Formats: sequence, C-alpha cells, structure tokens
Amino acid sequence: MVKKKDVPDLTLVDLPGFIRIAVEDQPRHIYRDILELVKKYIKPEETIILNVVASWAELQMCESFDVSRPFNDLSTTRSNISSNLGRRTIVVITKCDQRPEDVVAKVSGRSINVGLGFVCVRNRIDDETYAEARKKEASLFETDPMLSKLDKSMVGIPVLANKLMEVQAKMIAMCLPNIMRKVSERLHGLIPELAKLPRTLASVSDARGVLIEMVGSIKDTLQNLIIRGEYGEYEEDMKMHGDARGKWDTATSVRASFRISPTAPEKAKQHFGIAMSFINEVWGCLETICIKVFEDRCKHYRQLLPALKASAQRVLEETKEKFKERAAEMIEMEQGTDYTCDPNHATCLQKLLENRDMFVNAIQTRKSSINMPSEVQKPLEINIEGYGSIDIKHLVCIDESLREQAFDMKMRITAYWEVVVNRMVGWAALQLRFMIRKMVIKELPREISKEMMANDAQVEKMIAEPPSVAAEREALQRSIKLLQESKEVLQNAIESGEVSQTTLDPD
Repeated sequence: MVKKKDVPDLTLVDLPGFIRIAVEDQPRHIYRDILELVKKYIKPEETIILNVVASWAELQMCESFDVSRPFNDLSTTRSNISSNLGRRTIVVITKCDQRPEDVVAKVSGRSINVGLGFVCVRNRIDDETYAEARKKEASLFETDPMLSKLDKSMVGIPVLANKLMEVQAKMIAMCLPNIMRKVSERLHGLIPELAKLPRTLASVSDARGVLIEMVGSIKDTLQNLIIRGEYGEYEEDMKMHGDARGKWDTATSVRASFRISPTAPEKAKQHFGIAMSFINEVWGCLETICIKVFEDRCKHYRQLLPALKASAQRVLEETKEKFKERAAEMIEMEQGTDYTCDPNHATCLQKLLENRDMFVNAIQTRKSSINMPSEVQKPLEINIEGYGSIDIKHLVCIDESLREQAFDMKMRITAYWEVVVNRMVGWAALQLRFMIRKMVIKELPREISKEMMANDAQVEKMIAEPPSVAAEREALQRSIKLLQESKEVLQNAIESGEVSQTTLDPD
C-alpha cells in the first residue's frame, strides 16, 4: 500500500513472472496458476497495468504484453492489433543505465502502441538509499548523451508516481456517477428495511397502541383468508387456503343393499361420527391458519406468541364445542321427525316409483328362468336410476305383496334421505360460516385484547426489544448513516468537478 496525506491511496500488486517449467517443489501446473493469477488482477477496469521490461528486452516478444492485450479496449484495426497494448497500460523500462541506446530506440519507435505511454527508470543498486537513488537517476537522465534526449515527461520514478496518481484520479472521476447510482440504490433499499422493523417503544401506552394495531392486522388477515377467500401474500401456500379439504361421499350410504335396511332417522344417527370427524378436520385447518397469521404478524414480538396462541386455542375450542352441540341437535332432530316441504321430494319419489313395473317384471322373468340352464338364466341385478343396483336373487321366493311394500318403502326412504342429506349439508355450511365469521370478527379479537390488555406484564414484554431486532436496527442505522455521508461526499465531488490531482512529493 502507498499512503500519504492529501494523496489518493495506491495499491500496488507485484505479480510473478511467467515460469513454464516447474523445478524442485514448485507446483506441476505453475504456468497455468500464474497465468490465472495475473488475469484475475488485471481484469478489473479500474486496474492500471504496468508492463515492466528491462532495457534490453524485445518488446514484441514479451509474454506479459500478450496476456494483458485482451483486457485493453483501445480501438484497433486487424493490422495493428498484435502491437496494441490499450488504454490501461504503462510500459516501464528499467535498468536504463545499462542499455541507453536500446531505451531510446524503444521509446521513439512506433512498433508498440501504448495507451498510457512509456516511463524510463533507473533501478536502485546495492545499498543505495531512496534519496541517493533519486539523485543518481535524475543525474543519469540529464547527463547521459542518449537518455538526455528523452522527454522529461517520461523519465524517473517521480514521473511514474505522478502518472499513476493522475490516471487513478481520472478513473475515479469517470466512476463517480456509477458509484453514486449504486450508493443511492443501496440507500433506497435499506430505508424500507429499517421502516419494517418495529418502532422503539418507550412506555406501556406505546406498547398498547402497537398491540391494538397488531390485533387489527390479525383480524383483517383472518377475515381475508377465512371469510372472503382473499389469500394475498399466502396465494402460494395451500395450507393457508380455507377451501374444503374433503367431502362426504353420500353415494355409498344411499346405495345400501335391498335387504332389511334402516330408516332415514337411523341413517342420520349413523352419520354422527362422520360429522364429528369433519368438524375436527375443519377446526384443525382453522388452528393452522390462525397460528401462521400470529407468527407472521408478531414476528418482531415473539415473546407474545405463547399468550396469543393460548387465547386462540381457547376461542377455537369453545366455538368447536358449540358447533358440535348444534350438529348433534340437528342429527337428533332428524332422528325424531320425518318432515319436508321440499317440492323436489315429490318429484324424486315419483321418478323412483315409476320403476315399479320394471322391478316386478325383472323378478317374474328371473323366477321363470330358475330351472333353465345357468347360461340362459336372466340377470340377478337390475339398475334403477336415482337409486343404483338391486340384487333380486333373494326376492324371487318372497310374497308378491311383501315385495311391493318393500319396494315402496325403499323408494320413499331413498327420496326422503336425499332431502335429509341436502338439509344437513346446507345447515352445516350456513352454521359453520356463521360461527366462524362471528369467531373471527368478534370473539377472537375480544379474547386476545382481554388476555393482553388486562395483563400489564404481557404488554411490558413488548418494550424490551429482542437482541436480534436491536442488532438488526443498529446495523441498518449504521449502514444508512454511512451511505448518506458517502452520497454527500460523492455529490459534492461531482458538482465541483474536482478529483484530487495532487502531485506526489518526490521526498
């Protein structure tokens, strides 16, 4: 590192020379390793490439020129591309005191196009101090018959130092607008991040205000998810959707055997277990949604989650028990009374009874073919639209009047059961929606407020900011302050159009 007061810092990297054959303990692929290392350092646009060559070296044959050439973007034609070293290259000719005539030839020749020109220097010899070396170098370029002909703007270590500083200053000036843009983008990204953090709470009253906002946010989110079906930020999270997870398969229950079968009230009783299972599934889904919303809305106040979850579970359990009681009453009501005013019931029953003749004919046909060979016997089942398949094998030997009574009863039960199923499903849907809506809008916010507001200890937990949040806030504030200061410095530099052009002091 080269540092001095009022002078831009310089970082100089002394890269190794190219070695094609490894010796002793050197890596086997040493040439490839050195080549990759050199390319890594010379690739950045802000890098100045110093091609250092001895005074007697043939420039066209220097491998370092070939390596650096692709990283320079000075416009070239196909005819001179091989000799073009680009806008980021300075050729430093060393040991000028040993071959002065070659130095002059190289500098005055046109075989190499160097973007930033040549600088000729004398190397420090043996135990010379830097001051002594500078004096001898100045004397060399003033008194040597050949070297004294060179322009003073291309000889000496001080000239090289000033040239490096000037080039760096120009590059900085070119980069300032882009740096300014990146600083602004980063600053605009961090400010919203800081705004997302919870504000610092100084008192219980501040904490209560934040708690009220939090409860309102939870209520609105649950309304959108559960009642309105608006999923918003949870659009891709299927666990947060309030859609039904399953359905009742009533087809199996209405397609029972035509043997002795239960009445509609008895069927309703049999489905009590299915109803309870459905209720448990729905409430499990609601609990999952509530807990996820609590975690998201209280992510900066994790210390409140246990109390919030406990409040939600109490309300959910109470609402579930109420719904179970009403569902049990509904099923009990269906068991105690057979009634309907649904006009579709008569239509459905009439359609089923129209199959009586087909039923009687099928039994008579089956009865007449009993003694025939099995391959010509009539089918053992018939299919009735709206009911399903009926096994008639066992009905052949039953009294005709009893068969007709059984058919009539079965069709009436089937028609009425359709009414019962629709009535129970409709009631369950309306009751479920009503109770969930009431729970989300009234009971849950009230229970949370009661639990939190009545307990100052819970509210006081919000005042103590979690260490993780405090650390994040401090880091963001520190970054924002630094970026704002940097932006101000850059803005002043751009507006003034000044980038330090200070010349290095030879001393």
